[in-house]
Parts: sequence; C-alpha cells; structure tokens
Amino acid sequence: MQHRPTPRPTSRTLRRLATVVLTSGLVLASAAGMASAKEIGSGGGGGGGGGTCNPVNRLGYKGDATTSDTAVGSIAIDYAVKPCTKGQVVTVDVKLYENANPAAVAYDNPDSTLSGKPTVFGVKVNTSYIAKVTVYDAGTGAVAGSSQIFAAAVRKTGV
Repeated sequence: MQHRPTPRPTSRTLRRLATVVLTSGLVLASAAGMASAKEIGSGGGGGGGGGTCNPVNRLGYKGDATTSDTAVGSIAIDYAVKPCTKGQVVTVDVKLYENANPAAVAYDNPDSTLSGKPTVFGVKVNTSYIAKVTVYDAGTGAVAGSSQIFAAAVRKTGV
C-alpha cells in the first residue's frame, strides 16, 4: 500500500477561503453591474401600472475610424423612442458629446424624429463620446426619460 500525504489543514482552509472570496467578489461585481445598467436606463416617465417607463426603447451606435487618415472618424447613432402614455406628444433631443469635455458637442438635434440613425462625421478617433437621447413631454417640457451610452470610433491596431 502506497502512502499518500494528506494535505495540511491550512492549505485546505486557504483554498476554501480563496474560493469564498472569489465567489463573493463575482456576486458583488454582477450586482453592481446590474445596478449601474438600471441606473443608465432609468429616467422615468408617464406610464401606467406601478413601474416606471423609459420612452427610449433602443439606443446603440457604430463607430468607424477608417473614414480617412486624418485622425477623424464617424459615429452612427441608432435610437428609437416610444411614448409611455398613449397619445402623449413628445419631443426628442439626440446629442453626441465628448466624455472628457461635455462642452465639446459633436452633434445636437433637439428636433429629432421618434427613431433614426444619424451619422456624425468628424469625430476624433480613439476618443470616448457619450450618445444621449432625451425625451421631453411636448406640453409641459418636462423630461419624460433619457438614455445614454458610450460611443467611439476606435482604430483597429494592425490595420
């Protein structure tokens, strides 16, 4: 019969502790991710029932850094808005601005349609922008909801 050394209790305890810490970290990270995603999508609005409604149904983008060799690119914003209350008249403002300098607005259309795909040319390549859609109640001017995402025209390395 071969003799196998038994693991020391301290190494077993350390492995269990490491597993517990790692699992706890993953649970906290996923909870924080869900909370921040909910916060970005929040904005409230009219709407029935007990829940809040955000009239911005879709918001995405596509960045293109290959439009020229002049270090400028383009960002196409894809969005759709649906009022929370039937018959509600809303106005839509679509904006694209630099994340580090919100005063550097690359695009602003306060009279946007309820859905669209505007393309903004001349954005800085490898620069973080924020694409934001804000929906206002046309009668009161109150914000009915908004959503925003990070956007960029990122140059691919090796291309």
